[in-house]
Amino acid sequence: MINILIAEDHQVLIDGLRSMLRGQPDMRVVGEAITGPEVFHILRRQQVDVLLLDLELPGMSGEEICKELPHSYPTVKPLILTMH
Repeated sequence: MINILIAEDHQVLIDGLRSMLRGQPDMRVVGEAITGPEVFHILRRQQVDVLLLDLELPGMSGEEICKELPHSYPTVKPLILTMH
């Protein structure tokens, strides 16, 4: 099972991603974060394999999160989602 954390500040996109992933038998969404600091709050409490990450989150950018991940959560793989 692949555990996924969605980090996105637009609820409609979160809902769409969750809906798409719901049909995948080997994947499950274990959390949703709408701010950068919330990402690390969830990572401390959940086993996460993949982080679907918006680059522009309130409180901490996706770039800052990606720089911190290898130090604190080296097994979490970020996948950047952006309109840029």
